[in-house]
Amino acid sequence: MPLRLKLSLSFLHSAFVLLAALPQAAWSADRINDFSAVPYLNARQKTALVASYLAAPPPKAIAIGSTSGMWASGAFDPARSAMRQCWKVLQYCQL
Repeated sequence: MPLRLKLSLSFLHSAFVLLAALPQAAWSADRINDFSAVPYLNARQKTALVASYLAAPPPKAIAIGSTSGMWASGAFDPARSAMRQCWKVLQYCQL
């Protein structure tokens, strides 16, 4: 007699609930150009880093370290690439 498994997809429902529970500001596109939200960097660094990041084609990610930041674009995993670049030259890197 063949073994039949009954799979439950009820876990998907909780994922959708979590996405719906995020604050509206997290999804707001007008905050993407808010350079003041970038920590640790002075105004000149923020402007240069964020402007070059925004001009890069997707997929892309930005990692901010203690004194500067790095971004990666077009890679299979841009978040991993940005973090690797950041940790090579900086400390306390975060996406």
